[in-house]
Amino acid sequence: MTNPHAMTITTYHSVNADSGKQWLAFLVLPSGRLPMTFFAASEADARSEAQALWDKHEAEREENHRRREEGRRKAAETRARKSQRETA
Repeated sequence: MTNPHAMTITTYHSVNADSGKQWLAFLVLPSGRLPMTFFAASEADARSEAQALWDKHEAEREENHRRREEGRRKAAETRARKSQRETA
């Protein structure tokens, strides 16, 4: 199974961009690109801004993942109990 938290940073260079915005960085997940763009004068700065935002929200992502897994576990337990009642 693909890690839903796997992220890569894709960069793009534009020679036609305004000064200080020549490099663009995008956060890309297995499901697609996130709708945000980071602009900077250098590739390293654009990557750094994208990574900083990703890291800033790590605790939230982990908590959401934990809650989803807990919900799945409870749903499976409920289905198992219903199945046992139906066969009894």
